[in-house]
Amino acid sequence: MYIMKETKPKSKKIIITPVTERHIRERFDSYQVARTTETARKSTRGKSTRKQLTVKAARKSAPTTRVVNKAHRYRPGTVALHEIRRYLKSTELLMRRLPFQRLVREIAKDCKTDLRFQPASIGTLQEACEVYMIGLFEHINLCAIHAKRVAIMPKDIQLNKELRGEAEFCENIKLDT
Repeated sequence: MYIMKETKPKSKKIIITPVTERHIRERFDSYQVARTTETARKSTRGKSTRKQLTVKAARKSAPTTRVVNKAHRYRPGTVALHEIRRYLKSTELLMRRLPFQRLVREIAKDCKTDLRFQPASIGTLQEACEVYMIGLFEHINLCAIHAKRVAIMPKDIQLNKELRGEAEFCENIKLDT
């Protein structure tokens, strides 16, 4: 059994010490334990050497302490800022290529069944979609900030569509509000 104690109020280290008989006595000194007697029995193992006895005595007398570092945690928002900086520096596509390709083929199947796509055309479609979505979410975020909120909501998307004049094109798309 081990006891955990922090070294300082804002320290990152925790000291773990094994529980000895002394710790138990300090904690539960007010409780009375019933005493029982046992009869002495002969040892069946044989004589133990002096060296083993001294090692056992040393182990019992000096409780060892282990220092365990707390896991490092970033403050809220720090990881988000790291991700923003990383994505601002990068030029790679944000969506994976194959899921986007499956989506394009599924949408195109509704219009015409025997359509074929060149790889360059799907790449161009993906870039155009990502540019449009990034612009859309920038404007949606501005709508949320204008409403003194941090999180975006479906009503921000609806307002953005009406301001852009895209509401009549997206009548069949429903938003859960």
